Amino acid sequence: MEYPTLREFVERIMDERDRAYQERFRALEASVDYRFKASEVAVNAALAAQEKATAAAFLASEKAIVKAEDAQRDYNVRSNEFRGQLDDQAKTLMPRPETQSIFKALEERIEFNRLAANKETYDLRTQGDKQIDALKGEIQGVRETQSLGAGEKAAQASSRSLGQWVTALIIGTILGVAELLAHLMK
Repeated sequence: MEYPTLREFVERIMDERDRAYQERFRALEASVDYRFKASEVAVNAALAAQEKATAAAFLASEKAIVKAEDAQRDYNVRSNEFRGQLDDQAKTLMPRPETQSIFKALEERIEFNRLAANKETYDLRTQGDKQIDALKGEIQGVRETQSLGAGEKAAQASSRSLGQWVTALIIGTILGVAELLAHLMK
């Protein structure tokens, strides 16, 4: 058996090591390539997902914009209708100076009527007071007449009553004297 030379031995070890490094390098390169491809696939998938999310967000944004525009359009229509109503109302309202002059004329007329009514009321009260005084006089006259009639009746009743007493007294006296005489004659 022949032993290899040191050079051959070192070259063989170097070749083996070179092959081992080459295999390791290829394995590492394959691993890196695999990881790179996996990363590339993941990045592409993330980009695709991001594109889908962006497209969905863009679509949602467009829908929101359309809804906002519709809502703004509806608001503008309602606002224009309201403005139209206010404009119509303003056209039918009376201007302030004209209204104030009408109210002032009405207040003057009311004051004049109130004063006239007060004068009429005063005249009516005066006439009423005169009529009341006349009625009071008539009532007083009726009362006096009634009291005279009542006094006469009372006087007649009193005089009748007095007459009856006197008659009873006379009869009583005559009967008493007659009884006394009858008693004395016995």
